[in-house]
Amino acid sequence: MSNEFENTFDDAIDFKRLFAALRRWAWLLILVTVLGVASAYFYSRQQIPVYEATTNVLVTRNSQQTIGDISQSLNLTQLVETYVRMLTLNEFLGIVSERLGYTVISGNVKVAALTNTQVIQLHAQDTDPARAALIADTMVIVLGEQNESLQAGRYSEAERSLDIQIADLETRIADVQAKLDEAKTDALVKQIAEAQTNIDATVSAIKAVTLDLQRLRTMTWYGARFGLREKESLLVEQQAQFDRLNAQLANQQTKLTDPQVQADANLLSSIQTQITYLEGQIEKTHLSIEDTQKEIEFLKPLITEGDFNSVVVEKENFLKTQQSLLTSYQNVYTNLLSTEDIKRSTNEIDNLRQNLELYQNRYLDLLNSRENIKNQKLQNIPTIEQVSPMPRQKDLWKPRTSLNTLLGGVAGLILALSFVLCAT
Repeated sequence: MSNEFENTFDDAIDFKRLFAALRRWAWLLILVTVLGVASAYFYSRQQIPVYEATTNVLVTRNSQQTIGDISQSLNLTQLVETYVRMLTLNEFLGIVSERLGYTVISGNVKVAALTNTQVIQLHAQDTDPARAALIADTMVIVLGEQNESLQAGRYSEAERSLDIQIADLETRIADVQAKLDEAKTDALVKQIAEAQTNIDATVSAIKAVTLDLQRLRTMTWYGARFGLREKESLLVEQQAQFDRLNAQLANQQTKLTDPQVQADANLLSSIQTQITYLEGQIEKTHLSIEDTQKEIEFLKPLITEGDFNSVVVEKENFLKTQQSLLTSYQNVYTNLLSTEDIKRSTNEIDNLRQNLELYQNRYLDLLNSRENIKNQKLQNIPTIEQVSPMPRQKDLWKPRTSLNTLLGGVAGLILALSFVLCAT
């Protein structure tokens, strides 16, 4: 079985033929590899070199720091993250640019905090290695100056900021409270009107079903069948009369276009009077037809004894339901009038309540913060220290000629091998 596998493997891959093809195309492999290396090398040499300077900044607390300091709310890790963000702000880079005399953009600066440390690693890039080092060093100096300036007046600035925020929140709370009261009043008025509408509609439904039940108690199912036949015959007669009146009206309206009629004022007035009369009759007949149709709809379900009894039971149950609803609506209406408290909230009221609660909680937090500042004014300024006096590491960041050249050669070799394999 091992011999069969070896024979099959040899058949699948003819190594002798493959090595022969590689020897035959060796000049192509070498040529394409050399071209790839040369192309990558010359491309890299055409690029403008960019250098990167790296320095580390250590952030520590003063030994006199006490637990009552305002910075208690920020541990060292958070403070480091704050400085990392500060170093990348356009305003900060603008100060650095003014100090250096040329523009420093955020794309040429990379700042990161080393994990689980208070060390900030700063990378500055430039086409001039000396300028890259100078940018990194200047950023550290400006950061130290900004830190001292900000920390020196942080308590007074914090108090002024809190006072402004407290005053603003007081205005917001008063505004939201007024809107909430107005929304509650509007909702109360709407709910009272809705309750009254429900009461009126339910009373009308009760009256209608009561009249139906009273009528049903005075008739029988066979009387309903007989009445249905009469109403259906009457409907046919009314519809025929309606058609005749419409035909007469159309005829009279046609006469109005006759020049002789238009010339005779008396005849014209007579025809217009007749038209008015016919229109009134048509409207009257139309109303009669609607009444007859309603009566037919009422009688149709009653033409058998079983149907008749079912309709009676259905209307009695409906009457009980409406009476129960009426009692509920009346209770709601009475409670709304007596308590002036809305029974159902609205999206607007819910949103206003949430905003009010949010503002009130924030207001209390600000008051507590202001008290803490007044009671805990200790001068403890975090120290920013550059680990090395100047950024010593100035590496060529791009182009990486050696790596690009190696990758170009590998790509050329792979391309040539692919061609040889395909040709073979």
